[in-house]
Amino acid sequence: MRAHVLRRLPGAALRRPTASAPHAAHYASAALRGGTARRSAALRAATPRRATLTMPSMRGVWTLTTAPDRDRQTYKRSITVGPEVAQALTVVPPVLLQGVFVSPLPAVRGYAQKGTTGDASVAPYALMVANGTVWLTYGVLIGAPTVALPNITAVSLGMYYTYTFHKHKPADAPFAPYVIAASSVAALAVGTALALEQEAAAHTVGLIGCGVLPAMFAGPLAAARKVISTKNAAAIPLAFTLFSTVNTITWIGYGLLVIDDVYIWGPNVIGLGAAFAQLGLVARYGRK
Repeated sequence: MRAHVLRRLPGAALRRPTASAPHAAHYASAALRGGTARRSAALRAATPRRATLTMPSMRGVWTLTTAPDRDRQTYKRSITVGPEVAQALTVVPPVLLQGVFVSPLPAVRGYAQKGTTGDASVAPYALMVANGTVWLTYGVLIGAPTVALPNITAVSLGMYYTYTFHKHKPADAPFAPYVIAASSVAALAVGTALALEQEAAAHTVGLIGCGVLPAMFAGPLAAARKVISTKNAAAIPLAFTLFSTVNTITWIGYGLLVIDDVYIWGPNVIGLGAAFAQLGLVARYGRK
């Protein structure tokens, strides 16, 4: 018996110790996890990272008191203004614009009282509807409430002025061509916004506005030939012209100094020239 045990001891001493079953499972699991983690890290390092688009915050966009459009452009402006000036240029232009839209109201009420529109033209009223529709659309497209909100008044009052003019106009006064043209421009702006991508639509509607806005401010000049022939500037609405002069100056400041948008300040420069031309006719011939 003893010899048998001694013969087995050498063999037993040479045998490598084996781990128990639970420990073996733990070691295998740890090795598997380690290999998987290393492979995942290598895969992440080899995979190119996708660029992340960070959208600008829209907090406070639809208010006229915080100059929300100041940060709409991403490039640095050559001319900068302080926050107080920017806020003033954001609030004052739309407020003055309401004066432009309301200023024809006494003249339109005078048409109803007299029963005739006399030598006046429907052009500024029809163009007010077209202009309001275009700039309301443009303001929505670029996210600028300073541009969009005040033009709701333009559309509403312009339609009222045009309707009242039609009721009291002389039989030979031109009416349909102006209304058809204004309706076509308004439909074109809205259709463009619905049909094109936002950026392309904004550029297209902005170009349309560059043509319509000066035309609206120059609308009273449609009667310029009659003013010169009769030497009487009564057909030019003085209140509208005065408000247009001051309003275009403020919009030029807003377009240049706040949002640096040529579609805003460009047509207002032309509109300012048209307003000066009307004031020149009033100064030259007077209102008799």
